Amino acid sequence: VSDPAHPHITDTLDTPGRALRIAVSDGLAAVADSNGGLRLVDIGDSRRLQAVGSLETGEAVVDVTMVGRTVAFTDGDVHLVDATDSVRPEIVSSIGGGLTGLAMNGHHLIANIDGALAVLDVSDTAHPVTVIPSGFGGTSLGSYVVSWIDDVGLIETEGEGVRVVDVSVPHAPELRAHLMDVNPVSAATVIGPMLVAAWEHSLEVFALDLPFNPEWDRVVRPPAPARSVAVSGDLAVLGLEGSQVAVVDVSNPLQPALVGTLEIPGVEAPEVAIRGDFACAWSPGGGVVFIDLDDPAEPSILIRLQLWDLSSGGVALGEGYAVVAGGEYVRVFDLTDPQQPVLGDELKVGSYARVAFHEDLVFVEQSPGVKILQVIDGQLVEQSTLSSYLSLSILRAANDRLYLYSSTRYWGPR
Repeated sequence: VSDPAHPHITDTLDTPGRALRIAVSDGLAAVADSNGGLRLVDIGDSRRLQAVGSLETGEAVVDVTMVGRTVAFTDGDVHLVDATDSVRPEIVSSIGGGLTGLAMNGHHLIANIDGALAVLDVSDTAHPVTVIPSGFGGTSLGSYVVSWIDDVGLIETEGEGVRVVDVSVPHAPELRAHLMDVNPVSAATVIGPMLVAAWEHSLEVFALDLPFNPEWDRVVRPPAPARSVAVSGDLAVLGLEGSQVAVVDVSNPLQPALVGTLEIPGVEAPEVAIRGDFACAWSPGGGVVFIDLDDPAEPSILIRLQLWDLSSGGVALGEGYAVVAGGEYVRVFDLTDPQQPVLGDELKVGSYARVAFHEDLVFVEQSPGVKILQVIDGQLVEQSTLSSYLSLSILRAANDRLYLYSSTRYWGPR
C-alpha cells in the first residue's frame, strides 16, 4: 500500500485452517486459524511470506492479539504465548472461561470472559493478574468483540452497537459513548482521532478528539426506523418506514433533537431531499410530495405530484427548481410557487436509467458510459459524456465525485 491509490498483492500464504483474525507486530503475524490453531508467519519480506511456528490445542482458535513478541489467543480459554522464538512458540499461561473477544495494549489485556469485560495485568505473562474480574459497570454485556488502541477500548456488541471505553486507567474503565445504528455493527476500529464503524449497510466515522461527556445523548430515536436522510443547514430530514418523515434539528451536532414528524399516506419508506426550508419525499409508485419546513415543528404538505416510476431515479432540489428522474425521462419543475410546480424542460433518457444528482448536475446512465447534464435557467443542457469500455452503473454523487460500479472485470494493462 505504498501507493494507496494502487494497492497490490505482493504474496499470499495458504493456511491449513480458516484464517479468522490476524495480529501483526515487529515483522511477525499471528493468525487465528480456526481448526488450524495459532499460526505464526514471518512478514519481514512482504514478497515472501514464510510460515514459521504454530500451536494447536485441539480446539478452534477464534481470536488473537499481540504486543511485541507476546501473543494472546483464545480457543474458549485465553492462552498467553512467548513468541520470542517464532519457530518454537510456547504457551506460558492460560486463563479459563468462555471467551468471545480479546485485545492487548502494553501490559494489559482486555477480554470478554463468561459474558463480562475483564482487564488483566499481563506484564508477567506466566502469572497474569486480574485487575477487574468481571462485568463493566456491573453489567453483563453478552457476546461481543473487543479491541484496544492507545487508551480507547471498543466493545462491538451484536445488536447493541459500539461502546467506547476509556481504559487509560485499567482498574477503572469508564464508558464514554454508546454508538447505535438501525443495523447491527460488523466491525469498528480507531484511526488517529477517528472511530470508524462498519454497520450492516453503512460506514460511519466519529470524531474522538472532542471532550467526552457521558451526559451527551447523540442518538435520535424517531418513531420508526429511518431508511433515508438528507441535510441542509441546521435541519435533517429522515424518511421513515410506514409513510412518515421526521425533521431533526442538527444545529448542535452533539445534541440533535427530533422536532417534528409528518405522515404521508401512500409514500412507503420514502427517499428524501431538502434545501433550506423546503423538502420533498418520494417512493416508487407513491409520487413526489413537496413539504413546507418553514416551521420545522409543524411540517406540512404543499402538493403531491403523481409522477412516473421513480424506482431507478429520484428527485433533487435546486434554487427554485426540482429535477425529477423517473421512467424514461428527466424533468425540471419550476418551484417559484411551490404549491403550483410548473413543468419546464424534459429529456428522454431511456427506460429506468439510474440517475444521480450533485448541485446543478445530473448524471444519467447510458449504454455504455454516463451522460452529464446541467440545469441552466430551467433547461437541461448536455455538457459531456463519460465513455467507457465497461458497463457502468451509478452508485451516487457526493463530495465532488461520481461513484460508479462495473460488474465487468477487465484483466489487462489498462
